[in-house]
Amino acid sequence: MVPVRLAPGRAVAEKARLEVNLRSPALSPSCHSPRPRWARASCLAVLCWLPLAAVTAPAQQNSPDLSQMSIEDLLNVEITSASKKQQKLSQTAAAVYVITTEDIARSGFSSIPEVLRLAPGVEVAQINSSIWAISIRGFNGEFSNKLLVMIDGRTIYSPNFSGVLWNAEDLPLDDVERIEVIRGPGAAVWGANAVNGVINIISKSAKDTQGGLISAEAGNYEQAGGVRYGTQWGGAAIRFSSKYAVRGTLDEDGAATSNYDRWDLQRAGFRADWPESSANNFTFEGDLYQSETGVNEDLSVLTPPYVSVANFPWYYSGGSIMARWQHLDAGGSQITGQVFYDRSHNGGTGAYGVTDNTLDFDFQQQVRLGGRHEIVWGLGARLVEEDTNPSSFLEWVPDNKDTRLVSGFVQDEIALVPRRLWLTVGSKLEHDTYTGLEVEPDVRLLWALHPRHIMWGAVSRSVRLPSSLEERVQSTIAVIPTPQGIADLLQSQGTTQFEAETALSYEAGYRVQATQHLYLDVTGFYTNYQRLLSGLVGNSSLIFNPPPPHLLTSVALGNDIEGHGTGTELEATYLILKSWQLKGSYSWLGQRTRPIPADPTATAAYPDGANPEHQFQVHSSFDLRHNVQFDTSAYYVSSLSLPIIGAGNPPPQKVPRYTRLDGRLAWSPLERVELSVGAQNLLRPRQLEFLDVDFPVAAGQVRRSYYGKVEWRF
Repeated sequence: MVPVRLAPGRAVAEKARLEVNLRSPALSPSCHSPRPRWARASCLAVLCWLPLAAVTAPAQQNSPDLSQMSIEDLLNVEITSASKKQQKLSQTAAAVYVITTEDIARSGFSSIPEVLRLAPGVEVAQINSSIWAISIRGFNGEFSNKLLVMIDGRTIYSPNFSGVLWNAEDLPLDDVERIEVIRGPGAAVWGANAVNGVINIISKSAKDTQGGLISAEAGNYEQAGGVRYGTQWGGAAIRFSSKYAVRGTLDEDGAATSNYDRWDLQRAGFRADWPESSANNFTFEGDLYQSETGVNEDLSVLTPPYVSVANFPWYYSGGSIMARWQHLDAGGSQITGQVFYDRSHNGGTGAYGVTDNTLDFDFQQQVRLGGRHEIVWGLGARLVEEDTNPSSFLEWVPDNKDTRLVSGFVQDEIALVPRRLWLTVGSKLEHDTYTGLEVEPDVRLLWALHPRHIMWGAVSRSVRLPSSLEERVQSTIAVIPTPQGIADLLQSQGTTQFEAETALSYEAGYRVQATQHLYLDVTGFYTNYQRLLSGLVGNSSLIFNPPPPHLLTSVALGNDIEGHGTGTELEATYLILKSWQLKGSYSWLGQRTRPIPADPTATAAYPDGANPEHQFQVHSSFDLRHNVQFDTSAYYVSSLSLPIIGAGNPPPQKVPRYTRLDGRLAWSPLERVELSVGAQNLLRPRQLEFLDVDFPVAAGQVRRSYYGKVEWRF
């Protein structure tokens, strides 16, 4: 018996889909509960009327005042992720969005993946209670391999699966200062895998989190709690924090009668900051986590009915430790050194297990030359030890391997016309175990037509390095019954000949502070992709072991797909009143892939239809009287379509378009106490957001949820 993930009753229809995607999708009935239009309109009218009703009564002086951050302040927020140096948002030649600590608090979300819904152009879809598909500018899936994600500059990109294990990175949100989201390539400074975007989650300094914090949340979907305490010791500011959460199931029929994907997690961490002098700063931080979730797997077997359903627990555990030193000399040169060690493990009972140990060193210097050049350069090295335990449907050959990566980069920002026109040129050079030397150059131009009008453009080359998945994994994809009554076992084969995927990106953007109260930002892009992951179905052979006799068909992995992505992203911030702020965004994405002419029979690993073509969102933040906050958010996501090509020309799988409405009401009866209630997904009882085509698990439906939360600072 050879188990493999496959949805019940869909084996025959899925053969071609499996050939296209190399991995069997988890299929769930797309339950789309209709709701009368008048009901949706009523919900929207009520949620929008409440702030208007409060306009006639101005907020008291002790109420939180959104005017404390004006449009000018928003544009002057300093970021570090776009070019590895501090620079104002308005002077960045990239599509950048910052999710602030206030945005996080007022969203009502309780996890990092959910918070990323706030960023324009980010595709966020929940698969089940603990698994998300998150990407930027396409190629979405459980493991989005063209998005680089970091925590305080420490990469959390998995070297085994080319993606992020979001259920292992659920930080205490009260410790997050901001999340910097770069839409578009960042490879010239961050290196490989920063193809379509960079997300850097930046935690608060320990000196900014002194005193205590206790929070507790309870609702029909989640129960959570957290404790944080900051103090001074030996000249250092120190913070200790912990988080515990239990999230309920999102089962396939939405009835919440099964606990197969219930998610329990615990996390604890610390951070210490030594501001020894104005010239030196030292940070030391670390954390430990463990998480358990259930997985509902549809396993295919070699005997009728060819499908066996299994529920089993899946475990995540690990930790990291990082030290960073910053030095600023009298001449304005800044030196930064950082080293971190990370250990992670995930695996399931009776399934495969993966353990990674990562040691990373990074050094960089920022220096000014004359009055026109600002140069940032750096060196880096990384060692990753991979150790795996095989299962009957997934095996790494060999089962352990060490990979190395050494890199260097240089970037020069040239003031062609002081305070008007800047040219930035640079490149990253990397040498890795898989493909050898890779070069990732970048050219950016920023033009300040007026202090309130900024235009920019960029041309960049980036690469996505292969992982163990492409080189070493042998995976059972599916068991397909044939007309002759014998099972056909599809099995993918890794290859050492896999090359790095490449992307050449063209971007242009325009920012304008239209009025004292209105800010607009629009970006357009075109990206050409080459050598994308592909699969080619080979010949079949008759196999007698394991019994019963069956066919074995190999699927060879390769680089035989090319394509392009085109899109537009628009965001706006409008201060209606001193106490009322609106933020909104719209994004359009067109992604197309095709086999290269040399091998027209190759099929793409990531279907174009897995990405929404249109996304729209609007967020309202209102400060009422008596220390009351009222926040609402509306999201629209267009439909997904996953084509199936096979016998009988079966129709594509559909994820219907949906509109989501969230609301939050918070009150501070005392200066250090906040009480809040909220509701999410108000417009329908449940909705399907994604059907996984990477490492399939049974897709659940996001339910309507309610919660209450109390937070006490002391």
